[in-house]
This record gives sequence, structure tokens and C-alpha cells, in this order.
Amino acid sequence: MHNALKKITTRAKQLRKKQPGISWKSAIKKAGAEYRTGKKSKYRQTGKSNIKADLQRSARLPGPRKPRGGKKVTYHERRKNRSDVPGKLTGTAYNEMILRNLRTNNSELETALSRLKRLQEECRNVPRSEKRTCRSKIKDQKKYIASIKHNIRMLRVLIK
Repeated sequence: MHNALKKITTRAKQLRKKQPGISWKSAIKKAGAEYRTGKKSKYRQTGKSNIKADLQRSARLPGPRKPRGGKKVTYHERRKNRSDVPGKLTGTAYNEMILRNLRTNNSELETALSRLKRLQEECRNVPRSEKRTCRSKIKDQKKYIASIKHNIRMLRVLIK
């Protein structure tokens, strides 16, 4: 019962935000009626986002929105990237973009690996006073390689 009461009160707060002139008692009655009839409000996205769809578009930052109808009532978007809006890239254009990104990441990985080998060889002949800086360069290069490998894994998931 506690969960139902919480849902009704939060819906009543939303109704009062939409209609500032409505009293608390009538907002509770309206929210309770909505809850009993099973009408669910779609104010928040539940579950996971569609990652494939989210990567296809760039969303605006969270904040106030104006509805498309041109009404003066604004609403507040909480989500960072919306997955309920149809995508801009589909089919072959999407696949070509992913393959292009995969090729560039693979070439970046090859150059980064060769640079890492070169750094490791150079560090062998460095005096002791410069070993620390050399080790930090190698560490940074390894982090960069790990990030490229992560990008490649993510792109391969999108191809499947």
C-alpha cells in the first residue's frame, strides 16, 4: 500500500505543477483515479536505452523543453540521451559509418602499438634520472591503447 500511496502523491505533485490552480485534494483525487484505472504516466524512461539508436543521434542536454505544439507550458527533460526519438541514420549509411570508424580505430591501434614499442626501447637506454618520465609516457600510451581497444569492441558489438 505504501508504494501505491507514493505513486499517487508524486502524480498529484506533477498534476499541480501542470495546473497551478488546482487544489491538493482534487489533485490527489485525480491521481488516485488515474492509478486505479491503470493509466500510467510516461514522464520517465524505464529500463535500458537502445544503445544503437542513441549512438545514431546527438541529443540536447537535459533541461527545460518547449513542446512541438507551441504551447507555453514547458517540461523538464531529465535524460541525457533520448532513445524514444526516431534515428537519423539507418541501414547502409549507419553500417558504413561504423565500418569507417572501425578502420580508423584499427589503424590508430597499430600506430599506438608501434609507438609503445619505440618508447619501451628508448627507455632501456635512458639514464636513471629520466626513467620516471619515461615510465609515465609508457603508462599513458598503454591507457591510450586500452581506450582504442574499448572503442573497437563497442563498434564490433554494433556491427552484429
